[in-house]
Amino acid sequence: MRKKLFHLFILIGLSSTAFAQSGFINYKGEGNVVTNAGETLTGTVYYALSSPRRVSIKLVDGTEKKFDYDDTKSFIVGEKQYHAIKIKTLGNPNTFAQLLNPQSSSFIKVYKNETQPTIVVGGDYTVTTTHFIGVTGEEVAYDTGDLKLTPFNKKMAEIVKACPELAKKIADKENGYKVGLISNDIFRVPVYLRIAQEYDACNK
Repeated sequence: MRKKLFHLFILIGLSSTAFAQSGFINYKGEGNVVTNAGETLTGTVYYALSSPRRVSIKLVDGTEKKFDYDDTKSFIVGEKQYHAIKIKTLGNPNTFAQLLNPQSSSFIKVYKNETQPTIVVGGDYTVTTTHFIGVTGEEVAYDTGDLKLTPFNKKMAEIVKACPELAKKIADKENGYKVGLISNDIFRVPVYLRIAQEYDACNK
């Protein structure tokens, strides 16, 4: 299991590039869009980091449709799965975010949100990456370093208390199950993914 998580950690690092020299990042691939009305549309999906609250799809019959965040529940473009989430922030709380553990249950979800400004400064196409944690029962997803999750060993152990063995590992700050106050997402995200995976295994 740790080997699989290590490979996923490498993928996270590669996809968190600070600057995209080639220009704006636009994802295109076969997939689907699930609307809030419960409709699933299949075709070629387009998603641009410079428009993080909008997604479009070209249907098999050639019809093109565009959807805003407010109209969309989720979408898949290629191998990436995105959810419409509400985040705890001082700015706009609504955004699309990539689900990093789509194989997981709905209890703990780890999201990656990427945005790219439409104005280029100095020839660099800056990409801002933030990770969020969604827990069933919470109305918003929290930044991995949010005070809601601090101190980590106490708050996360309480969240997963339905799995006593996992909760104990976190409470005891065992290696691979602890997050420090000054940790960044390079260290935090693999820990959250490991916890989500073990919680799923515990509840099967």
